[in-house]
Amino acid sequence: MRRRVRLAPGLGLAAAAALLAGLVLFVPHGTERDPAVPPPEPGQSASHLPAPAGCGEAQRALDAYRAAAVGTGSAGQAVAARAANGALQSASSAADPYVRPVILRLAEEFRELSLRLDGPASGDPGQTTANIEADTRRLELRCTESLFGSP
Repeated sequence: MRRRVRLAPGLGLAAAAALLAGLVLFVPHGTERDPAVPPPEPGQSASHLPAPAGCGEAQRALDAYRAAAVGTGSAGQAVAARAANGALQSASSAADPYVRPVILRLAEEFRELSLRLDGPASGDPGQTTANIEADTRRLELRCTESLFGSP
């Protein structure tokens, strides 16, 4: 024997309306461009698009740290880390929201590195350097992703 289940009169109509609304409002991922990111101009490739605000300043700070820290002892590296911290803090003030958290995390890691190298903070400076390298790669990835319209 089959039992027949009856729905309340309004429930069937509500379910049909919800299904229809879901079909109408569904937009598959990746089919529409983010309206916050302007489309590239004709003939302009992604490599010629401007990087998000903060990317260039942060990259210059990282390059300056690498140049200053090469061949120096821990005291010289600590001075370079303090300079990088200040430059990254400055870069974060005008950075796009998509890259700002990574820039601020890098600035904090450089502050931690300078404290570990100077002695007030204990811990392995090598671990902090590894964190800096990982976040540097993350920043580079975010800066290049933004060029292709992935905020």
